[in-house]
Amino acid sequence: MAEIARLARRVSLPVAALLLTSRPAQAFTWVQVPGALFPSDCVHPVPDGATVDPTGDVTLNGLFVAHYDPCPALPIWTRPVPPGTPSSPRLEPSTGGWVEGAQANFSSDNLDWIYSEWTVPENPIDDNALIYLFNALEPATQDAIIQPVLQWGPGGESGGGNFWGISSWLVNSTNGYPSPLIQVTAGDIISGSVKITSQSGSNISWTIVATDVTTGRSTTQYVNSSGGQWTWAYTAILEAYNVTNCSQFPNNHIAYTFWNTFLDDAYPSYTHLIYGSGFSGTQYGYTGPNCGFSGGYSDSTWAFTF
Repeated sequence: MAEIARLARRVSLPVAALLLTSRPAQAFTWVQVPGALFPSDCVHPVPDGATVDPTGDVTLNGLFVAHYDPCPALPIWTRPVPPGTPSSPRLEPSTGGWVEGAQANFSSDNLDWIYSEWTVPENPIDDNALIYLFNALEPATQDAIIQPVLQWGPGGESGGGNFWGISSWLVNSTNGYPSPLIQVTAGDIISGSVKITSQSGSNISWTIVATDVTTGRSTTQYVNSSGGQWTWAYTAILEAYNVTNCSQFPNNHIAYTFWNTFLDDAYPSYTHLIYGSGFSGTQYGYTGPNCGFSGGYSDSTWAFTF
């Protein structure tokens, strides 16, 4: 133990992280975050308005808050990633993953803004299900995602329970970073925005904001990225875990909409919808019950049925 402590000081890692690296993937305490499973020690809640840098530094109003080294284990992806993307060995089969959504890949463009509004659904039954509704941007490599998220259910280190809450997330191949979770109420209107605030070459500063328009409360995270082209847009996504029957989804099969959706100052009517098992390339894929998933769009509105 003393030798591990000396090594930890030399490489600026906590002792616990070095102990974790000696264990197989299955020995970690894994927690679900949007689109991935991470060891619990690799999910780092950050203060409201904090900035996360590619180096793992977290600052708030220019003052240093914390530094997080890369996780000692790769994530287990539960969202679409390119085949061959490095990942930890998958665990037991899951019924979770991305269920349905609207997406587009703008390979010749660098996206700089996405915005949508949606309503907090009625509460699903109290059953430990974990449900995310969000919009998001990703780089061409799809090894990171920035997203304002509406969440139902227990979210491990990021908080949550049998209530709806909003937070802003960065999830990349090294760690997960949620802003503070704010509890919201069924019927509240939510807005989610991801926007470039400054850019110098390939160095980009992003602002991610999840807002309860009804109450005026919001939760914000700033993210700096370096290199890469941000080409993937997800204008509306339903993601779910631990769902074993259709009654665990909210809304009782009533069409659920994301509206006032803008992407790069335009209505992205060319975005297409995928639902059910249509998402490919995931470690798990959605294997839960088929709940009559369908969707369609018109102008700036996307409607899901589940």
